[in-house]
Amino acid sequence: MTGSIERSVPPLNLNGASEYETALDTNVQAVIAGQKTAEQAMADCETEWEEITDRLGREKQIEAIAAQVA
Repeated sequence: MTGSIERSVPPLNLNGASEYETALDTNVQAVIAGQKTAEQAMADCETEWEEITDRLGREKQIEAIAAQVA
C-alpha cells in the first residue's frame, strides 16, 4: 500500500482533464503494444496536449492551474 501511495499522481482538476488523460493513455498504450517508441509517443502526446491547450485557451488553463497550487 505504501508503495502505491508513493507512486500515485493526483488527478488533473482542470478543463479538458479527460482529453489530456486520454492522449497520454493512448500514447502509453501504443508504446506497450510496440506501435511507437517511447520518444515518439511522448512527442505525439506533447503535440496533442498543445492542441488541447490551445483549443481550450492557454491563459485560462494557466490561471486554473495557478489557482489550484496557490
